[in-house]
Amino acid sequence: MKNHNKKTGNPADKGLAFAIPVKQSRTDSKQHKAMDSASLIIENSNSMIFRMSLLDRKFIYVNPASLRITGYTPPEFYSSHILLEKIIHPSWKDYYEAHLGKLISGKFIPYHEFQIIHKSGETRWVHQQNILINGSKKHPLVLAGIITDINDLRQTRQKLLESISM
Repeated sequence: MKNHNKKTGNPADKGLAFAIPVKQSRTDSKQHKAMDSASLIIENSNSMIFRMSLLDRKFIYVNPASLRITGYTPPEFYSSHILLEKIIHPSWKDYYEAHLGKLISGKFIPYHEFQIIHKSGETRWVHQQNILINGSKKHPLVLAGIITDINDLRQTRQKLLESISM
């Protein structure tokens, strides 16, 4: 490309304007494909993946697996700030609140297991992995998590323990 403007040191004036955007475009395309792939995995996961504000306990994101695991759709989680309280089994509410309090205060708890009440009324065991996202001054702002249904695993374990103790 011929340089028609020799007055500045700007790469565009030297005919290099297209080289940089083309390279950025390729990088952006790779990143976009990676993001699309990650989104595909998240949206089709068997585990419930979520992000929740620790300031007001409102859900920021919930993937479609919430319906299978809890019986509630992502829009139901977004529209109700008390839904979390509703699905935690009554015998696990204090436990869950204590763990959530520790997370809010900045004490990281990588995972915990507890029972929930499915929308159908069935009691189910779940395993929750936690990721704390801190804001400025390292104050926890968001809880990101993965909730996996472990009900079948717990039932099998219980049957095994019962058979051993006989």
